[in-house]
Amino acid sequence: MRAQTSSKLILIMLVPTITSFAVVRDDGTEIVVAKQQERSVTSVRLPAGSAGNGYSTAVRALIVDSFGAKATFEFLVTVH
Repeated sequence: MRAQTSSKLILIMLVPTITSFAVVRDDGTEIVVAKQQERSVTSVRLPAGSAGNGYSTAVRALIVDSFGAKATFEFLVTVH
């Protein structure tokens, strides 16, 4: 006798409970520019980066889901 198995892919999209965006200064400190609940998109005005860094500004996003799991993502934005 051969057992049959079936697999189902179930996708669950969880809305992040807290999302924050911070600008990272050259010394590594963060300035939180937006913090919100139940939304993962925001619009903010970023400061221009320093000339020594090619006017790049590092932005760090922190997402915390409803289970308390955390994820961070950092990216560079060039602002003149």
